[in-house]
Amino acid sequence: EPFGKQCRICENPFTVFSWQAGSKGRLKHVEICKTCAQAKNVCQVCIYDLQYGLPVAVRDKVLRETGSSSSVMAVPHSNANRAWYMAQRGVAV
Repeated sequence: EPFGKQCRICENPFTVFSWQAGSKGRLKHVEICKTCAQAKNVCQVCIYDLQYGLPVAVRDKVLRETGSSSSVMAVPHSNANRAWYMAQRGVAV
């Protein structure tokens, strides 16, 4: 697919949208799928947390260290479990 890409988090395919911010702005494009963005509460373009303004990797590391592991979304590693998990997240979102 010419406008398809693999999500950085769940590795599922999704359609990439690109736009230019302003007349002289750089071209921005979506990096992760909508399901992962909503589940992790992050921006699809910059992959920063919407609440704290931190990169999602830094936020997850801090939350794990403080003991708030329940607020960190872990995506399964096997293909079958990942497909089922993302299907369930799609229904929940």
